[in-house]
Amino acid sequence: MSMAVIKRALLDGRGLLVGLSIGLTLFAAMTMAFYPSFKDQGEIMMKAMPSFFRQMVAARAPWNTIEGFASWEYTHPLCIALCVSWAVSISSRSIAGAIEQGTLGLVLSAPLSRTRYFLSCAAALFAGETIVLLGTAVAFGAAFYALGTPPRAGVLGLGNALLQGLLVYGAFGSITLAVSAWVSEAGKATLTGIGLIIASVFVNLFAAVVKPFKQIETASLLYYYHPYEALRGIETPFWHYLVPLGVILAALFVGWRGFSRRDLAI
Repeated sequence: MSMAVIKRALLDGRGLLVGLSIGLTLFAAMTMAFYPSFKDQGEIMMKAMPSFFRQMVAARAPWNTIEGFASWEYTHPLCIALCVSWAVSISSRSIAGAIEQGTLGLVLSAPLSRTRYFLSCAAALFAGETIVLLGTAVAFGAAFYALGTPPRAGVLGLGNALLQGLLVYGAFGSITLAVSAWVSEAGKATLTGIGLIIASVFVNLFAAVVKPFKQIETASLLYYYHPYEALRGIETPFWHYLVPLGVILAALFVGWRGFSRRDLAI
């Protein structure tokens, strides 16, 4: 790997990293501030919901616990979009975007192999995603303790939720990076990543109430993200960590093979 490439990627994306950190902090503060009133009025609100939505909510996490409420926010579409933005953005522009801009040839003209460059792109992906998710953990942790209702698993639970998020969002990013290694337009890689995320959100959201989605829910990467269990201290099956890790390794291998062998025409 090349530390210069990793540092440059992080520096070029520092505006996005700062923006995402601020956005996630505000999201955590605003949503968690509703918990005290929701705790008091939750039963009334749940009864007022149509049965369709009540089933969806109940299937995701118990509504009457702080961990369950936080889990809804962790898996809220807006929170997911903010958390995965770095992974898709850096992955799509690292190779396909650099080809479009005409900068990849200059980078590779230095004593830097394609393998080292690709691994550096992957490292920048996970370094930035760790920063984003660490900010998320701090923001939610601060909200928990400000409310005086820390999660049952404490700091370890927040760390476990971070790890699960890193694996799942890293898998989305790794797939996007693999596509970026095979194509020459960043837009194609971005659309692939966004399309996969949207599909995963829909499957994960409606699996509890739509039978066809239930049958394929394990195909959704978000199926392997369990913030409620992490925050509550409930053991998550080990294979739920292995599946996204396997997707990461497989996607990076496919991307590396494509990038190392293709004619870049630069």
